[in-house]
Amino acid sequence: MRLLAIGGMGWFLILFSAAGGKLSAQTEKKAGRPQLVQKERFWDRTFVGGNLGLQLGVYTYINLSPVVGYRVSDHFQSGVGLTYIFRSYGAAFAGVPISDHTVGWKYFAQTFVVRGFFIHKEFESLNYPDYDWLLPGNRPSRNWGNALWLGPGFQQNFGLRSFSQVMLLYNVIWDRFNTPYTIPFAFRFLMAF
Repeated sequence: MRLLAIGGMGWFLILFSAAGGKLSAQTEKKAGRPQLVQKERFWDRTFVGGNLGLQLGVYTYINLSPVVGYRVSDHFQSGVGLTYIFRSYGAAFAGVPISDHTVGWKYFAQTFVVRGFFIHKEFESLNYPDYDWLLPGNRPSRNWGNALWLGPGFQQNFGLRSFSQVMLLYNVIWDRFNTPYTIPFAFRFLMAF
């Protein structure tokens, strides 16, 4: 008996991409005769959106996180996104202003369990500054930190394609020494069209 070996990323993709259900039907029986059903176009199932965070003042924080997704079925949708974060600290270190940029990408999947409620699964990888360089003798450096966000969410639809979502997420692989996040929890609000 031969077993198929799948690497860590392979299991990750299988776990996040698994979806059941029928995508669309070509015909429908009504009163004994087949009726033609209009098939949804690709773009009818596609959505774009994201979230925006903004705080201005002595501490400035700007977060731009666009996403593009596809509604695979009525119970499953998946997508990708980018993340850009700008932070500026007034006089954070010995009276010297500091600013930094964090960039990254994400892949997410959502499985709807009850009308409007879903389970959100997301893998995120961010490139962020390492502040050890502020210590004497160190040089500026950057790190890659990963997050695996899991948690419940609620989606409110507005019309045929637009919706908003609220999510409470937990980073199950949080490592306080290799992450730009200070805590393993996140509260997210997303708008999509």
